[in-house]
Amino acid sequence: MAIFAGGFAFGTLLTLPNTVPNFEYVSELLSFAFLLFATTIFIALSIQYLLRYYKPKTEAPSPVLSIICQAHTVIMSGLIMGGFIILDIVLISIGRKAAGIVGIALVCLIPVWYVVVRHCERTGKVGEPIPIDRHEDTSEERSSHVTKN
Repeated sequence: MAIFAGGFAFGTLLTLPNTVPNFEYVSELLSFAFLLFATTIFIALSIQYLLRYYKPKTEAPSPVLSIICQAHTVIMSGLIMGGFIILDIVLISIGRKAAGIVGIALVCLIPVWYVVVRHCERTGKVGEPIPIDRHEDTSEERSSHVTKN
């Protein structure tokens, strides 16, 4: 999502005619939105790098690494939400007030959705996970890294 949104913001910034009302303000907002989306991509790649030796669904990362990855995820969510709020402010500043306000309201509903889903998961209202049989990875590089002290 951040790649698409960042590309959209950057492409709009490059093709924005200087005759647009509030040109300086709009171009500055688009620049900041692009920076937020680009930072999100970097953080997403860093999570993949941190988890490179763990097998999904069969191994859990260490408690410290788990907290680091959760913090990265929270930061990424905030950056993406901030980027979209900035894009909604751009809509408001170019005269699309209703679309911008609705967009901001929808972005603000994301944390509410998260809290509701977490509550349902913790109370067991979404059901139990279905076990998946996975092929065992026996690669030498992975085994030597995981077994090092």
